[in-house]
Amino acid sequence: NLATLEKQMRRQMRVEMRRYFARRKRRNLKLIAGALVIVLCSICLFGFVIGVDRVSGNSMYPYLNYGDWVVYSRQLGNGIHRDEVVVFEKGGETFVKRIAGLPGDKVEINGAGSRVVVNGVQVRENYVTLTDTGKGEPDDKMGAPQTVMNGQYLVLGDNRSVSIDSRDSSIGTVPSEEILGRVILIIRGNRG
Repeated sequence: NLATLEKQMRRQMRVEMRRYFARRKRRNLKLIAGALVIVLCSICLFGFVIGVDRVSGNSMYPYLNYGDWVVYSRQLGNGIHRDEVVVFEKGGETFVKRIAGLPGDKVEINGAGSRVVVNGVQVRENYVTLTDTGKGEPDDKMGAPQTVMNGQYLVLGDNRSVSIDSRDSSIGTVPSEEILGRVILIIRGNRG
């Protein structure tokens, strides 16, 4: 009887061990599946919905500062509007600027960038920073009117004296397909 009892105990131990390892295997598979879902969701989120970039310049000061991080929405469903801050790519480089002219707009800008006239109306730009460049009096003469072509956007930096934007021939107007998204969140970088 002791031998039979011992045999039953060994059989019961084998059954319990199999159950234990089966539960452990299921738990590990659930953990792996959960991790894969999180990774795939992150890839989709950052690949198709939002983007993140770091500011490397002062062309948008004080709205953005050197070292700030911007989170931008890649979803441009309802279009791009004037005064929105967008992230775009030009010549392999990423830029962050403010939309000043929409397709079809007739835009005039003075030499210093302190006055912008869109479709005959001077635009109020409370966010613009003009720093002294040391070149004497700011150029107040209006430049030649420029009509923004269809599918293009005229962009300007807020810190006009240091900004490389649509006023510069290397940038010009930005085609809609080069716009990566609109800024939805700013994470302030270290200022030390």
